[in-house]
Amino acid sequence: GAEVVLRPAAIAGDTATSEAAVLHALDAHEALHGAAVDVVLLVQCTSPFLTREDVDGVARAVVEDGADTAVTVAPFHGFLWRSAQGAAG
Repeated sequence: GAEVVLRPAAIAGDTATSEAAVLHALDAHEALHGAAVDVVLLVQCTSPFLTREDVDGVARAVVEDGADTAVTVAPFHGFLWRSAQGAAG
């Protein structure tokens, strides 16, 4: 199961970076379990439609194929929320 790592306020606000959160989680894991982490998979909250197959494929590329970095991408379909031309505001 998953473990929740609570971030200190300094890295939990609107300007906090993903990197700071990951580094904090790695430190917390090592302190709790006495072991370093071999692989990190970061799923951004802005990517809610990743499938299990997407995540498994990335993990496989890193672990089995020796990749040191992987990323998933999707086609861009344009901005969906637009102001109608001439609309107020």
